[in-house]
Amino acid sequence: MPTLSPLRFAVAAGVFFANFNNALLWATYAAVTPTTAEYYACSEYTINLVALVFQIVFIPAAIPSMYAIDHLGLRPSVLVGTWGVTLGAAIRWLAVYAGGGPSVQLALLFTGQIIAAIATPFAFNAPTKVCALWFGDRERLTANTIMSLSVYAGTSTALALAPFIVSQDANNISKLNFVTFAIVFVTGFSSLLVFNKPEFAPSKSAAEVKHAIPFKQGLYSIAANPQFLLIFLSYGLTIGALDSYFTLISDYVTPYGYTEADAGGLGNTTILFGTVSSLILGPILDRTKAHRRVLKVLPIISLLGSIGFYLSVPFLDRRPLLYVSAALIGIGAFCITPIALELGVECTYPVAEGSSAGLLQSAGQAFAVLALLVSNALRGKLDGSLGGAMVWRIAMCAAVVLVVPFYNAKSLRMESEIQGSTVMVTGLETGLETGVPGSLEVSSAGTWIRGSNALGAGLMMQCWCQIKSVLRDRSDQIRSDQMDLFFNLKRNPIFGDFDRINNNNSSDEIENISEASAHNLNQFFSQFLGTYPTQFDVLETPKSYVVHADLPGIKKEHVDISVREGVLTVCGERASEDAKQINITPLMLERVQGRFCRSLRLPSNVDVEDVKASLELGVLSLTIAKKKADEDAVKKILL
Repeated sequence: MPTLSPLRFAVAAGVFFANFNNALLWATYAAVTPTTAEYYACSEYTINLVALVFQIVFIPAAIPSMYAIDHLGLRPSVLVGTWGVTLGAAIRWLAVYAGGGPSVQLALLFTGQIIAAIATPFAFNAPTKVCALWFGDRERLTANTIMSLSVYAGTSTALALAPFIVSQDANNISKLNFVTFAIVFVTGFSSLLVFNKPEFAPSKSAAEVKHAIPFKQGLYSIAANPQFLLIFLSYGLTIGALDSYFTLISDYVTPYGYTEADAGGLGNTTILFGTVSSLILGPILDRTKAHRRVLKVLPIISLLGSIGFYLSVPFLDRRPLLYVSAALIGIGAFCITPIALELGVECTYPVAEGSSAGLLQSAGQAFAVLALLVSNALRGKLDGSLGGAMVWRIAMCAAVVLVVPFYNAKSLRMESEIQGSTVMVTGLETGLETGVPGSLEVSSAGTWIRGSNALGAGLMMQCWCQIKSVLRDRSDQIRSDQMDLFFNLKRNPIFGDFDRINNNNSSDEIENISEASAHNLNQFFSQFLGTYPTQFDVLETPKSYVVHADLPGIKKEHVDISVREGVLTVCGERASEDAKQINITPLMLERVQGRFCRSLRLPSNVDVEDVKASLELGVLSLTIAKKKADEDAVKKILL
């Protein structure tokens, strides 16, 4: 029985306040942009760049933060994230004593922001890791929701505090900088409550062997996962649109007669309704595990709110509709953050949580940069209005609505915990010249990857799976043998155990058969798009299973083989040697190069401790012994 440590709440609080402080510095001037620009004697666009620098610097800083969280531990990462932000806040405040006028203070303002931005991802990417290591499987999403809401709590504090302190008086900006530093400094001491991991693991997945996948290999595996790319795109667009909304909220409304206080009120309405809906939804999803269904509904709500905001803001008499629209934006966008972070882990499991979360957060920052740059480019030349920028936000939200229906990945971590299977990281000897066990790499992408075609192939496959999903819903009207005849697909009985995860749920069985059947269509799409699946043969003998895979032109040291959770994974890479030679001009390149990954579900009667592998003449051969009959024998217990 997993043990839950009472310290998990203290750890979550430390991460909560670290990210609260990040958001407080990021959104300090969002509601008082015109007054801040007056104080620093610069344009409003320059003040918008103070927030934008967080997103720009975050992206390169995310890579070392991912490594730190997964390999150095939560405590050192969160301490760096917390006190780095505190240092940035101190520089912003102390700039008033530097002398030299507004230009010097503005330079120190950007210096403080850059230092804080470098430190931000070290704590910002931590919530998903905290949930994995400290919280049970029935409370992870709720914990992730609360820690993720810290960003909006910090933003809300900035939106409410700044207009109150400044009161449209530019001389009060220095007072605002001092107050934000004081808050960050005091709450920063909560980071001392963060520890790397509890004494006892709270869940089966947390108890597994960690760091089985090297950091670089994990990133390769994620990049080759088209389902993760869908989450990456959906989450990035959502956060980009939401960040631009908060950053530009005063610029959205003040040209139409609203005040800076109205801007703060609208922002806090978005945060209030988004927070309440997230807190209600989190516990529900922890119990129902309906993450995917909810993910497909939330973007529609956010889109409706964005359209309503655009149609209401030019008219002061539509103020109630404007606030309703602000509430819908919060309800639709806020809940996506914890859901996307959890699904990012689920579809890439067992890749370390910090890697998937870090890449998703980087997507959010990258799209936020894009959203702000485009929004400012669409600013009205005469009055500075951002009507075109609001249309741009609507387009981003609409893109999310179009993308999320194609996400249908299995929740691999949830299935692992339900099945209670154990990890076999070192159970498979490759038998190659190196004599080293293959490193772990699990990916649903059973194709060769060449350039940007990987994403195209993945999206085409998702379209196909979505069509099959509709047909599956009518499976009570169409017999399975008629379905097979319709799609002209033949199933070899031996793949019954290899291709599907054992489950008593008949709808899940149909879904698994659909995905396995779609593999044949994937071969057509792959050839059309320039990517090629790795061909496998699976044979059965009385004492073993034999797997043959064609790996032409691949060296032994470039092949990784592993078994985890009963899944056999073969990954490799083929690079062109001709391209590296001097004075050679390619005239035709048809041989595929790059990485591939292919996984097969093993039957329950295999012995992963007895596996032999060889690579000869471009053919990989794996012989996996069956367990002896007495190993699975039923034992009677006498009373």
